[in-house]
Amino acid sequence: MSITMTKALEATSKAIASIDTTDANRRIAELESQKEEFAAAIQRAEERASEIAILINNDRLDPVGAADALLDGGAGTAERLGVTIDQMRAELASLRAGISELRGRTNTAKRAIDEIRDAVGDKVRNAVKPLALALKAEAGEAVERLLILYAASEALHSATRQIDTFAVAETLRAVLPRTIGRDSIVPQRERVEVPDDVLAALAGLSGLGAAHMLALPKSVARPW
Repeated sequence: MSITMTKALEATSKAIASIDTTDANRRIAELESQKEEFAAAIQRAEERASEIAILINNDRLDPVGAADALLDGGAGTAERLGVTIDQMRAELASLRAGISELRGRTNTAKRAIDEIRDAVGDKVRNAVKPLALALKAEAGEAVERLLILYAASEALHSATRQIDTFAVAETLRAVLPRTIGRDSIVPQRERVEVPDDVLAALAGLSGLGAAHMLALPKSVARPW
């Protein structure tokens, strides 16, 4: 592990330890409790609204019962329960309005929780930024190293047709394209330079004359 990575890990650990979420957790607990209260109240209201709707429909759709009630003195089915149809309709409308209000309060509580978590998330992202940058840098170095290996393998294969280098180059050609370019790990490039030490090691190939006509490239095309 590099010194830069070690320092980034230490800095990130300290930064995370400094994040205080006491107030945030307390407020979220309060809001979650409110949401539970709202949910329970909504359930009660919906159950009552269903009961009222059934009573209203039964009273409206039971002509025989209504006729019998009229013969008993003019009271409808609903009125036998001590309330009128209009009163039940008013209660039903009030319940539906209350349910709508409670759902609005529930959504407000949810948004408040999301805002708290977003704020804490910003702190967390800032805390881990040194590590993220260090990882990106090391990933860039790793990709650059793979590019060098690709260029060396491609050049060696071009100059010798050595089968092992072909396998390496083909594998890297499949892997590297997703790591190079805008918004990727390393910048875009058209060609990759063959390492000087590889060129030096293979320099003797040029002296083999007409018996070996394969050229040694100093750079190779990008691997895609």
